[in-house]
Amino acid sequence: MTYGWAILVISIVLAALWQLGVFNSAAQAPRAQPGSCRAMRNQAVGGGVQTVLEGSCGGLLPQFVASFGGVDSNIVINGTAGLPVGNTPFSFFTWINVPSSNGGGGIVFCYGTDWEPSGVGEMVGLGFPCTTTACTPEFADGGGGGVTSSTATFPTNKWNFVGWTYDGASTLDIYINGVQTPFSIAPENIVLDPNSPTTVGAERNGPPLYGFVTSQVSNMQLYNTTLSPGEVKALYNEGIGGAPLPLPSLVGWWPLNGNTKDYSPSKNNGYPYNVVMSSTWASTYVVH
Repeated sequence: MTYGWAILVISIVLAALWQLGVFNSAAQAPRAQPGSCRAMRNQAVGGGVQTVLEGSCGGLLPQFVASFGGVDSNIVINGTAGLPVGNTPFSFFTWINVPSSNGGGGIVFCYGTDWEPSGVGEMVGLGFPCTTTACTPEFADGGGGGVTSSTATFPTNKWNFVGWTYDGASTLDIYINGVQTPFSIAPENIVLDPNSPTTVGAERNGPPLYGFVTSQVSNMQLYNTTLSPGEVKALYNEGIGGAPLPLPSLVGWWPLNGNTKDYSPSKNNGYPYNVVMSSTWASTYVVH
């Protein structure tokens, strides 16, 4: 009987340690210092400019991720340099971990004008309605088009790589962990508005905010071009600590590794409100 109780106690302790991520290889992996990798625009040989990565860009896992706690937890990005507007191509991707207790989903990233049914201007963003077990990524279109939802879901309580590419005309591709779901949509017409700045973790609808999320977010990347399926797959395979593609089209890169700075050449830094930089995030991440 004594041995039986001892085995039971040991089993319970091991299970608890597993849940805490003690045996997760990601929890023991080397970490990148905040800001250790950044993108710079340099003069290219023969004229023009090129985007290059400088610093320690070896794909180390981040030390921190941004943890959003729901209502009144968000990041406001007041800069607009490089943001794709009008009906031009663009792509956005991020790593996100949504807890099963999220409470229905929300908006993780958006910019553009307030919702305009007339189609004069549009707000676009990445949203995701959730159940307790899964979430559906959506391309949220504020110009009267509503939302375009993926036909697949990603699980809660686990890190996932989600986002979209848009060709500037009629084709939208929503990706979940490198897997593509194509759609035909009406042309976008993104218009910037100083009353509706770029937001992370919530949606700006004029002066108030709503659509708050409860989730962890890391490594947000914005491009002013349509990334190819191979490029999206490469970003996913790099993992949560992967660097962006060193293309001239990189116009926003918020690693959220300890701060809310934009490490792309655009330098559109964010201002956090009630956002916690978590260092104990790795228990739910699978190393790629």
